[in-house]
Amino acid sequence: MNIWKIFTLFFCLSISSSLHAQEKATIKGNIKDAKTGEPLYGVNVYTNTNQGTTTDFDGDYTLKLDPGTYDVKV
Repeated sequence: MNIWKIFTLFFCLSISSSLHAQEKATIKGNIKDAKTGEPLYGVNVYTNTNQGTTTDFDGDYTLKLDPGTYDVKV
């Protein structure tokens, strides 16, 4: 196998793994107090796979997950 074939194979594998890593789904939302409508800071938001995040000062959260079906819990 010459050097160009090895380089081409490596390059193709690098592109393939980069593209696969970008195939994420995004779940976004906003958490507010039911009575006051004020955004809630620091609320834990997680899925049934235990991947999660915390809301920011505006009550917003974003989860990047593999495409699929999830139960989201707050």
